[in-house]
Amino acid sequence: MDWFVNHRHIDERDLALWELWDNLEVAPQQTTERSFSQVERLISMRNKSFHTVPFLQKIRRIAAALLLPLVSASAVYFYTKHTNNTVAGSELMECFVPNGKIQMVTLPDSSQVLLNAGTVLIYPSSFSTHTRTVYLNGEACFTVSRDKNKPFIVKTIDMDIEVLGTVFDVSSYADSEQALATLKSGRVNVHLKNELSTSVILEPREQISYNRASGEVKVTRQVNVENVFAWKDGHLVIQGMSMNEIVNTIERRYGVTIYLNANKYEKERITAKFMHGETVYEFLSVLQQLIPGLKYKTADGKIYIY
Repeated sequence: MDWFVNHRHIDERDLALWELWDNLEVAPQQTTERSFSQVERLISMRNKSFHTVPFLQKIRRIAAALLLPLVSASAVYFYTKHTNNTVAGSELMECFVPNGKIQMVTLPDSSQVLLNAGTVLIYPSSFSTHTRTVYLNGEACFTVSRDKNKPFIVKTIDMDIEVLGTVFDVSSYADSEQALATLKSGRVNVHLKNELSTSVILEPREQISYNRASGEVKVTRQVNVENVFAWKDGHLVIQGMSMNEIVNTIERRYGVTIYLNANKYEKERITAKFMHGETVYEFLSVLQQLIPGLKYKTADGKIYIY
C-alpha cells in the first residue's frame, strides 16, 4: 500500500495496472449489466451529456467482476491517503455486507456498527492514540463508545462525521443521489467536502442531506428518527425517493436485479412504509398502486419495470 500511494512510483504503478486491465479475461456475469447501469447512473448525475464510449463499453464487459474489488480498493486508498492516525503495523479490516443482508460489527473500542445491505466498512484492527477513524460506503447505524480524549470519525465520499459518543445513522452509497447523516442522541460535527467545506453541528433528531448533483445542503430539524432507523428492525421506509433511488433500495434489500425505464419515471417521487416484511413482489404491487400505468415483468430471475 505504501508503494501504491507513493507518487514516486506513479509511472510504474500505472503501467502495471494497464497491463492487468489489458490482460483481463472476464466473462459477463448475471450482475454485469446492473453494475454498469449503476456506473452510468452515477456518471449521469455528474454529467448530463453522458455518452457511451469504447472505453466504457469495455467497462460493461468486466464491471460485475471488478466493481466491488475496485470500491474496496478505493476505500483502502482513501483511508490510507486521508488518515494518518493508524497504529504502526495495525491491519486494516474490511467488512462487506451483500445485498439482502444486515450485519453487526464490533469495533476495537467496543463501539457497535449495524451495517445495511450493500455496505462496505473499513477500520483498523486497533485505533490510534488520538482518534478512531473508519471509512464507510453504504449505510450504517453507529453506537459509539464515549471517549472524550479520542474522537470517533466516520469518513465517506462526501462528509466526515466527528463524535465523542452517540448514536447516529449515515447513508452514503456511491450510487445514490444524496448522502445523509441523522443524529438520534448525543452531538456530532459534520464536515462536508464541498466547495465551501461546510461544517454543521447536529443536535438530536436533526438530519443533514447533501445532494450530489446540485450541491444543495439541507439541515432538517425534528426529523422522524424512527423512520430513518426503521431498517434496523427489517422495515423499509422511503421518503420522497426518485425511481432510481427506489430501484437501488430494492436491489440492496432483496438481492435482485432490476432494469428500469428511467426516462418514463424520472419525475416520480415516492413516500411509503413497509413494516411487515413484504416480499419484493408485494413491494412492486404497492408501487403499481402509487404510480398509475407502472408495469413490470420477470424473466431469467430479473425484474423489468416499464
